[in-house]
Amino acid sequence: KRNKAVYGLLEKHLTGLAEWNRENIDACIWLQFNKGVNTHHMYRNAKNITFHPGKFYDENDIEHIFIDPVALSIENLECGLKELAAMATAQI
Repeated sequence: KRNKAVYGLLEKHLTGLAEWNRENIDACIWLQFNKGVNTHHMYRNAKNITFHPGKFYDENDIEHIFIDPVALSIENLECGLKELAAMATAQI
Protein backbone atom coordinates (compact mmCIF):
# COMPACT_ATOMS: atom_id res chain seq x y z
CA LYS A 1 0.00 0.00 0.00
CA ARG A 2 2.79 2.45 0.91
CA ASN A 3 4.72 1.62 -2.29
CA LYS A 4 1.63 2.45 -4.30
CA ALA A 5 1.31 5.80 -2.49
CA VAL A 6 5.00 6.62 -3.06
CA TYR A 7 4.71 5.69 -6.73
CA GLY A 8 1.61 7.86 -7.06
CA LEU A 9 3.42 10.86 -5.55
CA LEU A 10 6.39 10.42 -7.86
CA GLU A 11 4.06 10.26 -10.87
CA LYS A 12 2.04 13.25 -9.67
CA HIS A 13 4.94 15.59 -8.96
CA LEU A 14 7.94 14.48 -11.03
CA THR A 15 6.61 13.08 -14.31
CA GLY A 16 8.36 14.91 -17.11
CA LEU A 17 11.05 16.24 -14.77
CA ALA A 18 12.81 13.05 -13.67
CA GLU A 19 13.02 9.32 -14.26
CA TRP A 20 13.18 6.52 -11.69
CA ASN A 21 13.10 2.74 -11.55
CA ARG A 22 9.41 2.02 -11.45
CA GLU A 23 10.04 -1.57 -10.37
CA ASN A 24 11.85 -0.81 -7.12
CA ILE A 25 10.55 2.09 -5.06
CA ASP A 26 10.20 0.41 -1.68
CA ALA A 27 13.62 0.78 -0.05
CA CYS A 28 15.21 3.71 -1.83
CA ILE A 29 14.70 5.85 -4.88
CA TRP A 30 17.34 7.07 -7.31
CA LEU A 31 15.94 9.91 -9.37
CA GLN A 32 17.59 11.11 -12.55
CA PHE A 33 16.51 14.63 -13.38
CA ASN A 34 16.38 15.97 -16.92
CA LYS A 35 19.36 17.75 -18.43
CA GLY A 36 19.66 21.29 -17.19
CA VAL A 37 18.66 20.45 -13.62
CA ASN A 38 21.53 20.73 -11.14
CA THR A 39 20.72 18.52 -8.15
CA HIS A 40 23.61 19.86 -6.11
CA HIS A 41 22.01 23.30 -6.35
CA MET A 42 18.72 21.72 -5.25
CA TYR A 43 20.47 20.10 -2.30
CA ARG A 44 21.86 23.44 -1.11
CA ASN A 45 18.40 25.05 -1.28
CA ALA A 46 15.99 22.28 -0.20
CA LYS A 47 14.03 23.01 2.95
CA ASN A 48 11.36 20.30 3.10
CA ILE A 49 13.16 17.11 2.12
CA THR A 50 16.43 15.40 2.92
CA PHE A 51 18.23 13.64 0.11
CA HIS A 52 21.71 12.90 -1.16
CA PRO A 53 22.71 14.46 -4.46
CA GLY A 54 24.58 12.23 -6.91
CA LYS A 55 27.63 14.42 -6.34
CA PHE A 56 28.06 12.68 -2.97
CA TYR A 57 28.84 9.45 -4.87
CA ASP A 58 30.40 10.80 -8.06
CA GLU A 59 31.81 14.33 -8.08
CA ASN A 60 30.69 14.84 -11.68
CA ASP A 61 27.09 13.74 -11.13
CA ILE A 62 24.67 16.67 -11.01
CA GLU A 63 21.58 14.86 -12.37
CA HIS A 64 20.78 12.24 -9.70
CA ILE A 65 19.45 12.24 -6.17
CA PHE A 66 18.90 9.46 -3.64
CA ILE A 67 15.79 9.58 -1.44
CA ASP A 68 14.90 7.19 1.37
CA PRO A 69 11.07 7.26 1.37
CA VAL A 70 10.89 4.91 4.36
CA ALA A 71 12.35 7.65 6.56
CA LEU A 72 9.52 10.06 5.66
CA SER A 73 5.81 10.09 6.27
CA ILE A 74 3.70 10.16 3.11
CA GLU A 75 2.73 13.75 3.92
CA ASN A 76 6.36 14.85 4.35
CA LEU A 77 7.39 12.99 1.20
CA GLU A 78 4.71 14.77 -0.81
CA CYS A 79 5.75 18.15 0.56
CA GLY A 80 9.37 17.41 -0.36
CA LEU A 81 8.54 16.14 -3.84
CA LYS A 82 6.53 19.29 -4.51
CA GLU A 83 9.57 21.32 -3.52
CA LEU A 84 11.89 19.28 -5.75
CA ALA A 85 9.47 19.68 -8.66
CA ALA A 86 9.33 23.45 -8.18
CA MET A 87 13.12 23.72 -7.99
CA ALA A 88 13.60 21.52 -11.08
CA THR A 89 11.02 23.47 -13.05
CA ALA A 90 12.71 26.75 -12.14
CA GLN A 91 16.02 25.47 -13.57
CA ILE A 92 14.67 24.29 -16.92
